[in-house]
Amino acid sequence: MRGMGDRQLAGQPGFFDRDERLKALSAAGDPLERLAQVIDFEVFRSDLEAALSRSDRTRGGRPPYDAVLMFKVLVLQTLYTLSDDQTEYQLKDRLSFLRFVGLALNDPVPDAKTIWLYREQLARAGAVERLFARFDALLRTKGWLAMGGQIIDATVIEARRPRLTQAEKNTLRGGGTPAEWKPARRAQIDRDGRWTIKRGRKREAAPGAGHQRQVDIAVPVFGYKNHVGIDREFGFLRRYTVTHGAAYDGGQLGAVLDRDNTASDVWADTAYRSAANLDLLERRGLKPQFQRKKPRGRAMPVHIARGNATRARVRSRVEHIFAAQKCRLGLVVRTIGMVRARVKIGLANLAYNFTRLAWLKGRAAPACSPSPRRRGGGPPNPDQQTGPPRKCSRPQPRTALTRCSKPGNSSRPGGEAAPDRRGQRGGIAPGFVGAFVISIPGNVRVYLACGVTDMRNGFDGLAARVQDHVAS
Repeated sequence: MRGMGDRQLAGQPGFFDRDERLKALSAAGDPLERLAQVIDFEVFRSDLEAALSRSDRTRGGRPPYDAVLMFKVLVLQTLYTLSDDQTEYQLKDRLSFLRFVGLALNDPVPDAKTIWLYREQLARAGAVERLFARFDALLRTKGWLAMGGQIIDATVIEARRPRLTQAEKNTLRGGGTPAEWKPARRAQIDRDGRWTIKRGRKREAAPGAGHQRQVDIAVPVFGYKNHVGIDREFGFLRRYTVTHGAAYDGGQLGAVLDRDNTASDVWADTAYRSAANLDLLERRGLKPQFQRKKPRGRAMPVHIARGNATRARVRSRVEHIFAAQKCRLGLVVRTIGMVRARVKIGLANLAYNFTRLAWLKGRAAPACSPSPRRRGGGPPNPDQQTGPPRKCSRPQPRTALTRCSKPGNSSRPGGEAAPDRRGQRGGIAPGFVGAFVISIPGNVRVYLACGVTDMRNGFDGLAARVQDHVAS
């Protein structure tokens, strides 16, 4: 009888079953838990509450859901490509979703209509752009500065294709609305999106075909364009703007340039090479790194092809962002109109920055502990207290005057070590005078160096040269 009672008790729910299940999810590596630890969503509260039009509840009524909680719901919806109804269902079904937004099992869950209304209020207030700017300012405060130059590009985000006659298309192109359309028809047709052509790579025509060229792929697409500018160093989206799908890429260069980037190089494809854009960069003191087109009717010169290949290795990094948004996030526009499309695309850009920060803080990096002659070779982490140098297993945010030198790090094929050019580009010049060591109580040494340096390698290059001289 005692064994039967134990078996009956084992099948009953316990007080700590939910905690044990959440503990198992954490042990398995819950990405939402990691995201909640990295991102402080409370920094968005002031912008969110300013955008929401809520009553003072003097007449009573059900209390509204917390503004930050609802914003986390929109982040979940963006990360997992969920509709409003599916978001409500998954919140009720998944413990990891409940833990991320801060709800308990006994708490009410926002329904699909509440989620739609919250997103609609953000759209009417234009709050997503302010949220994006708020997070970018937070990144800079934490040390994730825009460095290394900026990469500019645009991609088409597909939207629901309207079924229109040629006469209706002509009327919409002229800025009007067909007179025979009823209000329900007007509400279901996207009049802000535009058709465009996505062209594939071109190939040379067959011998004897003259100067004609053939297009491998030409796909008509309806939707909007997401114009972005990222920093080369960390890969964060720093600026973006949304237009209809037929907008010219080069015409949006001024809207996505980041004035706060610490470097002057700007990488972009051939669509951005124009006299107006080159003049714009010259006025701002920026250096264009634009791709060049093939001369019409002639073979591509070797020096132009070599320059395009060099620039493409840097410029291709922005394509990783577009691939992540379209493949992992499944980014498409299912709403109607430009206002709602800006919210959808803006949330996708913001969600990508969230996941990018979580990845940068969580990924394993090669050990960059200083060699015996280089103490404190890595830059300080602003999120940690200072202490004795140790192996930095995670990438550290850098400031404008610090760079992380990792021993053995090489970009050459085959693992060949790159030559040490610190003496050529920075550090102590050949006319180095000397160094002095002053003993201070507490086993602390202060190195005073006299010499000339252009500081292009930062303080770490200077310290390395000084310590090498002292050790010799």
